[in-house]
Amino acid sequence: MLLSSRTALILFLFTALQLKAQTGEPLALATESIPSVRSIAEDRLMPSLPSEDLLPYIHRQLTYPEIAVENGVEGTVVVEISVSAAGKVTRSSVRQSVLLLDDAALEAVSNLPALLPAVENGGPVARRLLIPIRFRLR
Repeated sequence: MLLSSRTALILFLFTALQLKAQTGEPLALATESIPSVRSIAEDRLMPSLPSEDLLPYIHRQLTYPEIAVENGVEGTVVVEISVSAAGKVTRSSVRQSVLLLDDAALEAVSNLPALLPAVENGGPVARRLLIPIRFRLR
């Protein structure tokens, strides 16, 4: 099982505190290998738009397919996107399908501008992101 750096740090500190409580001796820590609190706080776990939230932006890009409107089709399409360390969407695919709505959901995410990439340990990293896109007739 792989742990995130944040989870590993918390587990390490918890174990160290338990050991100190049991022995009563001060602990010597090699801090070079532990991410600083500042770097963890500055990590961005998921890609995002520079100026607004991702989901409202995507919903403004949606065009409800006419044939879906005529047939009363509603539902949530889940789209997976891969975002490079440079913030570019490199791949998109439908993970949960709703007949007649999939193409509209893929079209909406295909028009995304460059994103701020996820940041881990102070550096940009590639990430996959699941985006639920809800279609509802009013």
